[in-house]
Amino acid sequence: MPNLEEVNNFIQFELTPAQEDLEKKRIRMFKGKSKSLLLSIFTGIFIAVIFSFILTPFGGFIVGSLVPFFLYKYLLKRKIKSFHKLFQEQIYRKLIAYILPEFVYQTESSGLKNHYLESGLYSLESTKSKKYYEGDLASGTFDGCSVEFSEFIASVKIRVISSDINGPKSTTSILPVFNGLFFTASLQKSYQGKTYILPGNEDKDEGALDEHLLNSIGTLEYPCEAGSPDFQKMFQVFSSNHEEANSILTPTLQNLLMDYRQKHPPLRISILGSRLYIALFSERFIKKMDLTFSSGTDNLPDNLAEEILFSLDVLKEVN
Repeated sequence: MPNLEEVNNFIQFELTPAQEDLEKKRIRMFKGKSKSLLLSIFTGIFIAVIFSFILTPFGGFIVGSLVPFFLYKYLLKRKIKSFHKLFQEQIYRKLIAYILPEFVYQTESSGLKNHYLESGLYSLESTKSKKYYEGDLASGTFDGCSVEFSEFIASVKIRVISSDINGPKSTTSILPVFNGLFFTASLQKSYQGKTYILPGNEDKDEGALDEHLLNSIGTLEYPCEAGSPDFQKMFQVFSSNHEEANSILTPTLQNLLMDYRQKHPPLRISILGSRLYIALFSERFIKKMDLTFSSGTDNLPDNLAEEILFSLDVLKEVN
């Protein structure tokens, strides 16, 4: 497996030219939004005229005013999806093939949702309205372990009750529970207990519903004071087997997790029997890319490479 320096050189010399071409295409697509808007408006006017004869002038006006809105959203969504597909094919597929040549990469897939739910890292059993998005999928064998990782989004619809001078009122909000890279692997070693490595009390990750999580593992013997004092400042450990948790958290693994956390958003790990789960919160997520984001696509392959290499290093340490 190449190291981070070798991967960065590959990105710089092999992927950057293609990425620069894609960035130019993204900018052209963004500037072309006005054409889609004009097409939607003229289509709406045409339909309004037709329906004014079929229905009434007022009915034609209503139909014609709705068409541009929905047509424009459809055309823009199609452009964004097309750009995502190009980026995945020309950048992500080549990057993953360089790091893990034997792995299979799919730009669209499903199947990690069940692993995500099994991980217990973000438990939402008591929440009714849940929504999941599974993006691409890379899968294969690494060090004798079956590995899968994917860009993944989990969100939940919640109802918030607030009060003002007019009395209580209810509003609905979409809360992003997790978005980023979700990694799972089978282990050759089988652990007896369940161990969760989560952000420390002062290091909560964005959108995490920690009260639901704690409810889901509340029957375990927790917390577990595993790791060095520096590690415990950054992470909290829950485990049904404290001795086993301490054996898992070797100095090498602790340093690996702390080094990653100092440079990246919070992460969550669970080791359940012979299965490893890693959730790496990331703003890199390609599903969140639209045609207007100001930062462009510069850091997307670099961040993905770091996340993959980190996850594989964790796997090697606990396997």
